[in-house]
Amino acid sequence: MIPINAFIKKPMVHIHWFGPKTVHFSIPTAGNPYNPILNNVQVEWVGPHGVKAVRLAYWTGTDWACTVLVNTPGTYRGLVERNGKFVAKLPQAVRLAVEQKMPMVQIGPESNRFETEDGKPFWPMGHDLGWHNTTDKYSLTGYLRVMGENGINWARIWATFWDGRNPWWSAPKIGELDQKALLKWDAIVKAGERNGVYIQWTLFHHGLVSSTTDPNWQQNPWNVKNGGWLNSAEDFFTDPKAIRLCKAYLRYIVARYSAYPDIFGWEIFNEVQWSDAAHNNHWSKIAKWHKIMADYIRSIDPYHHPITSSSDLPAVVNAPLDYLNDHGYPASVWTMLLAHPAKTKRPLFYAEVGPNSGTDDESTDRKAVRDGIWGGIIANDAASGKFWYWDRVAQFDLYPEYRLAHQILLRSKMLSHPDRKTLQIQIHCQSGADLTFSPGQGWSNGSKLSFDLPSDSIDGKVGAICSYFQGNAHNQQMQTGPLHFHFDASRSGTFQVDLGKPSASGGALQISLNGQLIYSHDFPNGSQGGVASVPFSRGENEVTVSNDGSDWVTITKFAISGIGPSVSGAAIGDSSWMLGRFFGKPGATFGLSRLSLDAGEYQATWTNLDSGEEGHGRVHVANGTVHGLELHGKDDIIYFQRV
Repeated sequence: MIPINAFIKKPMVHIHWFGPKTVHFSIPTAGNPYNPILNNVQVEWVGPHGVKAVRLAYWTGTDWACTVLVNTPGTYRGLVERNGKFVAKLPQAVRLAVEQKMPMVQIGPESNRFETEDGKPFWPMGHDLGWHNTTDKYSLTGYLRVMGENGINWARIWATFWDGRNPWWSAPKIGELDQKALLKWDAIVKAGERNGVYIQWTLFHHGLVSSTTDPNWQQNPWNVKNGGWLNSAEDFFTDPKAIRLCKAYLRYIVARYSAYPDIFGWEIFNEVQWSDAAHNNHWSKIAKWHKIMADYIRSIDPYHHPITSSSDLPAVVNAPLDYLNDHGYPASVWTMLLAHPAKTKRPLFYAEVGPNSGTDDESTDRKAVRDGIWGGIIANDAASGKFWYWDRVAQFDLYPEYRLAHQILLRSKMLSHPDRKTLQIQIHCQSGADLTFSPGQGWSNGSKLSFDLPSDSIDGKVGAICSYFQGNAHNQQMQTGPLHFHFDASRSGTFQVDLGKPSASGGALQISLNGQLIYSHDFPNGSQGGVASVPFSRGENEVTVSNDGSDWVTITKFAISGIGPSVSGAAIGDSSWMLGRFFGKPGATFGLSRLSLDAGEYQATWTNLDSGEEGHGRVHVANGTVHGLELHGKDDIIYFQRV
């Protein structure tokens, strides 16, 4: 038997593909055609000058098929083998001479970024597209069309049973696959290619093997109670038959779809931390399963699509992955992304972001979408932070955020600056504005409890604050003490905390000023949160925020009057280019220092993200410093390009 990787490309080779072409044929089959142990069918394609390519074949429900894509154009003839033995010569030759227009994606030479196989840098920007809801404005293929029209180049789609797209869940028999589900995937993958949108395919998700979080285990066809054989959800990761069927499923997906260039990557599992195995702290089982599946995909995928898994995973699970995905739902997506800039040798980005308020509010969602895009850029992540609520993107028509970002990224030529990095800039401006910031963590451990303001807000340290401000239920594991804020006020003012909905068990909030309790309030289940504030006097102040209630309250924002700068923001750049996002009052003037820019003249371009208005000017940089900048809106993108 010829190994599937015998004639495949090596990573990091800039390559051009020709095809694809799908050929159907019939051969004798013994037993279940979906079982690769019984029927390991593949085709050796022999082309000009003896060039060969081996590709997996797959059962369509009525016959066999093989999709071939090659890197040498010409005429190819197919030799079919089953279980390592020659069984047939395909009668018709295949002409593969049309070059594939959409290049595949691979890990770039910097190792922590992506590029396309023609050697061009690639920065994924988009939103999630998990499944189809009956209330969705568009079908999944309709979403892909609209996404492509608005400059979006990435979507993440789950293999879900509730909308008929999990082929092993709804199969006629265990061990077979549902062709109706696969036909839906045919349409999705073709729509992605047609509209220039790359698809991250989520193969498994936590609910399938969870009895506690979004549980689907009671409906799982592999559950012994439903005629299956698994006695517990945890057995999914260790049972030999389950592992064999998982590999058979993966083999089929790779055989049928890997030749499509819009397959961005294979996501093995979504949020496996919510599985029963993780709940029981059996991470070694999960890690071993991940390695088995990742190694298997690599052994059969002739196009080397990158492999990932997602969310809160220990290093032992992440070890076999090509790129890393995190998820986060804090009060501020912007603060979260800037508080956790990419510091890994592998590409890293947030594959799910969104507000934690739980409300379908247009302004909140628009801010989260915008913060995900620009936060991913300024944090130097490998991609934008991907907004989870695709239905709300359509409902509130948030696509102009993506379209404008796409235009700015093209005009600013960001991808032409591979050495860009997040800058530790200093902003020189008037002070005395209100300082506002939001927690940068969702459901996570509070890693920092004491803050000096406004400096810890300016440099992003407040991103360590958790939106879910814990009470007695989790204070030992997640919130080991109250929050302390120290600041020196030039005038009297108020310290304000904005609150969202509390936990089902209710919570409480206390605010002390300079050691004296000023505010204390209980927030029972069903309350809508509110605003808590205490007055402070001129001079040094120490504010302590605590929760002695039964469980968490949601903090959405802090506001301290009179101690903030008139302009705030962050930037990314190199020696000849800079791009920054800046906030403040329109008309506010400011300067920047500690830039990495070489001295000289630069073209400055600003864009008001609220109105889309754009303007240009010239600035002079000396000793890493520039003066005379002005905000045109409340939320501006400004970039410098060397003249």
